[in-house]
Amino acid sequence: MKRCADCGLEKNLEEFVKNRSKKSGRGSYCKPCWNVRIKRHKQERYGGHRNFLLQKRYGITEADLERMLADQEGLCAICRVKPAKHVDHCHETGIVRGLLCFGCNRGLGKASDDPALLRRGLSYLEARGWHGQLQLW
Repeated sequence: MKRCADCGLEKNLEEFVKNRSKKSGRGSYCKPCWNVRIKRHKQERYGGHRNFLLQKRYGITEADLERMLADQEGLCAICRVKPAKHVDHCHETGIVRGLLCFGCNRGLGKASDDPALLRRGLSYLEARGWHGQLQLW
């Protein structure tokens, strides 16, 4: 049993967040109190959970995202048809390249962001027909 530093209630150890640096292996706050603290921290420091994730993952703010979305007229930077909902970035440098739809973002990921592979795919489609008509060798 342990007493939460926030709510003052005595609870089972399993009801406390894990913390390997503590002797007990558990933090000072029960999980509900910890969640409230984290939510408040994200709101105060980052302006909310979404902005926290954008800054943590991509180094951009919600305002940056909205500006990029406006520059792209709300559309995917590749297909220019579907709504842009995913932040595309270089996995090596972390640099944000633009906003993409799910399909285009997934396509780049499947090609491992390799321009040579994408060029070969383009050559393949151009040689054999990208329009869905069967062209034999």
